[in-house]
Amino acid sequence: MKKPITNVQLKFNCQANWDEMSNTTGGKNCESCQKKVFDFTQGSHDDFIKVLEENNYNVCGRFTSQQASVPEQILPYWKRWASAAMVLIGFNLFNGKAMSQNTGPSTTAQKISNSNVSSVMLGEVYIAPENRTIHATPIIGVDVFNNIIRKIITQKEGELLVSIDIDMQSNIREAIIINTPGLKIDSLTERKISEMFKQAKWNPSTRGGRAAADEFLYTISLKTN
Repeated sequence: MKKPITNVQLKFNCQANWDEMSNTTGGKNCESCQKKVFDFTQGSHDDFIKVLEENNYNVCGRFTSQQASVPEQILPYWKRWASAAMVLIGFNLFNGKAMSQNTGPSTTAQKISNSNVSSVMLGEVYIAPENRTIHATPIIGVDVFNNIIRKIITQKEGELLVSIDIDMQSNIREAIIINTPGLKIDSLTERKISEMFKQAKWNPSTRGGRAAADEFLYTISLKTN
């Protein structure tokens, strides 16, 4: 069973109309900010992490209220004082007007209690810098390394997925080829690719700017230009 998406924090709750956005693969296009909005309402934790990493953690999404929330903003003291004062002034003015007009009891409280909170929300995802993970990359460069791997694979379409386990010293402990539909690689080539990953020199994975042990999927497109 796939791990669900939970505890996502949004920078804000966007009021854009989802139904009015144009469709695109995996979500919709927001005309207001010229940005793709990913639909995560049916997605898994792995789907969410993959999208974040592919978009440098700059992602707008559609979530259920069980998946995401918008943290309450903590205002500076002077702003809280000013807000409270404005509320008090407004309340007194409203009471004075109501008493002078003898209009009877207010229905404001009833309107608030009857307001509906949407079960789906849109917004930009907030990831604290200390929680951001940047995966390891080959020191010789991703394009150069990927081209070396492509040369030993006869298949020229699809993707090669390699499960990487790397330690804090940038040593790859495991490099396992993931069997995906349509991928045709013999066991000898698999072992050769695994050894090439282990023998290559890597820039470390980092978390919050510090070197960290990491597990991730390294993807190589087998299609050549």
